[in-house]
Amino acid sequence: MIELKELSKQAISGQSRLTILHPLDLLIPAGQFVAILGPSGSGKSTLLGLMAGLDTPTTGDVILAGTSITRLGEDALAAFRSRTIGFIFQAFHLVPTATALENVQIPMEIVGRRDAKRRARDLLAAVGLSEREHHYPSQLSGGEQQRVAIARAFANEPSILLADEPTGNLDYTNGMRIFELLRQLNQEAGTTLVMVTHNEELARAADRAITLRDGRVVRDNPTLSIEPLPSG
Repeated sequence: MIELKELSKQAISGQSRLTILHPLDLLIPAGQFVAILGPSGSGKSTLLGLMAGLDTPTTGDVILAGTSITRLGEDALAAFRSRTIGFIFQAFHLVPTATALENVQIPMEIVGRRDAKRRARDLLAAVGLSEREHHYPSQLSGGEQQRVAIARAFANEPSILLADEPTGNLDYTNGMRIFELLRQLNQEAGTTLVMVTHNEELARAADRAITLRDGRVVRDNPTLSIEPLPSG
């Protein structure tokens, strides 16, 4: 379960204080698939980063699976993330000196999994990259790097998976392939899945759609009721 209490984020720009995310309360039950929608600059990626503990809120609390991550020290937070959270970044964040296989192995080696290499190979096969496992990120296309990042996010079978535009750098066929993998993890393993997307077609497959505008939640509905936001 994900629980956000009075969560907000502000940033300093020159002598001004900008509000990126206004205070919000949000409850996402365990196993739910939530799509987060909204125009660029609405606060979607900021919200996801706060959920993951990758950013520090200005106010409020993030509670994941009963643990308040905003109260954890740096080492405890890193250990909690490695056990509990999978994160798919827009910018991949692959280790440039590690092969595709090694990048997927890293999170499993951190927690001491003995089957890390075998599972990494299985995951790369699942995203269609078996023949690229010994290539370095610089030798892979943007779409291939994204698929490596997605395989890495699955590595430790996280109970919470946070995905920031996971299909944004992929063509339609590979995008749907990855989306089906995300949906499979959600349905078969009961993983809580929160996905930022601009793609309303994908969002309609979610259990719930939350729409942000200017750092505020303006809509929180079952996905069957997704409609374009009024202009202005």
